[in-house]
Amino acid sequence: MGKVLNIPEHKCVSSTPSTPDTGFSKIYAKSDGQWYRLDDAGIETPLGSTAIIQEGAGTGSTYRVDYGNSASGNYSTISGGKNNSTALLFSTVSGGYCNTASGYAATISGGYNSSASGSYATISGGKQNTASAYYVTISGGACNSATACSSSVSGGCSNTASDCFSTIGGGACNTASGFISTVGGGVNNIAGCTYSVVSGGNGNCITGGCATIGGGESNTASCISTVGGGAGNCTVGQCSTIGGGWQNYSCDGSAVAGGISNKACAGAIAISGGSENQACHNYAAVGGGFCNRICGLAAGPYSTIGGGLINTISGGYATVISGGRENTACCFYSVVAGGYCNTVSGAYSGILGGKSNTDSGCAAAFIIGNAITADRICTTFVNNISIKNIPTSSAGLPSGAVYSDLCILKIV
Repeated sequence: MGKVLNIPEHKCVSSTPSTPDTGFSKIYAKSDGQWYRLDDAGIETPLGSTAIIQEGAGTGSTYRVDYGNSASGNYSTISGGKNNSTALLFSTVSGGYCNTASGYAATISGGYNSSASGSYATISGGKQNTASAYYVTISGGACNSATACSSSVSGGCSNTASDCFSTIGGGACNTASGFISTVGGGVNNIAGCTYSVVSGGNGNCITGGCATIGGGESNTASCISTVGGGAGNCTVGQCSTIGGGWQNYSCDGSAVAGGISNKACAGAIAISGGSENQACHNYAAVGGGFCNRICGLAAGPYSTIGGGLINTISGGYATVISGGRENTACCFYSVVAGGYCNTVSGAYSGILGGKSNTDSGCAAAFIIGNAITADRICTTFVNNISIKNIPTSSAGLPSGAVYSDLCILKIV
């Protein structure tokens, strides 16, 4: 008598059954005539198939089999990699691991654990990057975010482009949070206002629109202002400029070209350089030197200190100290050309140079020499005078001219 073989019968199912418990799998036939295996991750794989690309859950979608990939968006594609997901219409993941393209027509080319959730968003590669708005692009790097429309991050680490059309070229921990703002690179830079630009450096910050920082460290630029570089420089107000240097300050249309700890504290001031110079009145200028001051309640605009050391203009209008040391001018249109410890306090007065001269507040007094104290207005004071090539006749001389008549000085 022949051997009887018992062949089990299996009912075909029309749809994928529930996911089995952890550590188990299910094998079943479906109504399409094909046998399938369902693992504990919910991944369904045809048995006996040699194809590496299968149709996904979405209409017209395809995915790489056997590696936990899921193409649930219609017409979406996963070309390779592992544990990748496409969740919306026309989305694509080319490869990599644990990437998710969940935006309309979003694309991830590769990399690890990145997410493209914005429509038409693109991530070329890298690690843990996030593209979460319309038309954004992340070219690579790690932990970068482009979160506003048409923003982009080219690379680097932990950079964030968070306003429309903002751009970060690279570096680390940079933020472009202003409309059409740009950070070229560097570390910890912030372009936080409209049309602002930080080219690079470390810890630079823009606090107003249309401002620019070229580089350096810990610089701050306000509205429509520029800091070229250096460290610890700060502009306040509008249209201010600092070329470079260290810990310089400029406000309201003023400019500090460079140097150390120079301060332009009012409008339209210019400080060319030096150290610890300060101007506190509009349209003043300091050429350079050390610890020169144009300050004080009585000081007016348009005053100038050319350079030198510890010179002070504390009053007046259009007052000038050209240089020297510890000179003081404090009245209208007065001048100290140079020297040491000279003081001019009368209007329209001047001291050419020398030491320890003072006009005592006499208007239109002029001093040439040392240790002279003026005591009359409209007078020139000297220690000594030597007249060379004096005329010997009054012929042709104007009224008030001096000439010598047989060694006797006379006035026309």
